[in-house]
Amino acid sequence: MTLLSSCTLNYEHPLLKHQVITLWSSVYNCTEKSMLICAGMDYSKKYKCSIDKPGEVIAL
Repeated sequence: MTLLSSCTLNYEHPLLKHQVITLWSSVYNCTEKSMLICAGMDYSKKYKCSIDKPGEVIAL
């Protein structure tokens, strides 16, 4: 997640007149069958989801 936070997109598009940003970043753990996700370039708030517990989201 640290690596992803260092390569976010955040600039104004010269032709389309809108801001281009990273919407979310995710890191997958195939052993645990889980995913960490951060939204809106806020890497201080992480959420964990798991295939074993669908519908459950844990704030870290």
